[in-house]
Amino acid sequence: MIKRPILAGLFLALAFASTCAAAEDDPLGFWEHNTVSGVERFRVHIQASSSFTIWCKKMQDGYAAILDIDIDGRSAPADQLIHVVFDGALLKLRADSEGNIRMNCPYCADQMTWIWGKLRSGRTLQVAFDDDRYAAFGLTTAPSVLGHAVCTGK
Repeated sequence: MIKRPILAGLFLALAFASTCAAAEDDPLGFWEHNTVSGVERFRVHIQASSSFTIWCKKMQDGYAAILDIDIDGRSAPADQLIHVVFDGALLKLRADSEGNIRMNCPYCADQMTWIWGKLRSGRTLQVAFDDDRYAAFGLTTAPSVLGHAVCTGK
């Protein structure tokens, strides 16, 4: 018969081990930052076919940002709403004719600042398309990749 203190110790050890394993192999993805053809790319991908990517191109007056979200290997439906949820806070964004979200207007820049802050401080990001595709992405590694200002890395 196993005594309670030993059982509790085993449970804590297993919980710690599973937490460490989850950190090494997070099913909700790890954030990464790199440069592709001179354009900054911040991205998290899961299941090899779903990704949430922010493309940032340096301009004279700052950055032009594009959100490129793929679920099940396909972009968002063109000219449709994309439902983005950060820890329960819903934001509806409209995809352009290519299925991307362009953040190149004054209001969009304010939205991008809000999104960037949520990416850095949130725990989960959920995205749903109008064609019923859905994906959840982790944000636990985002603060180690995303800088304080929009479109900056660490």
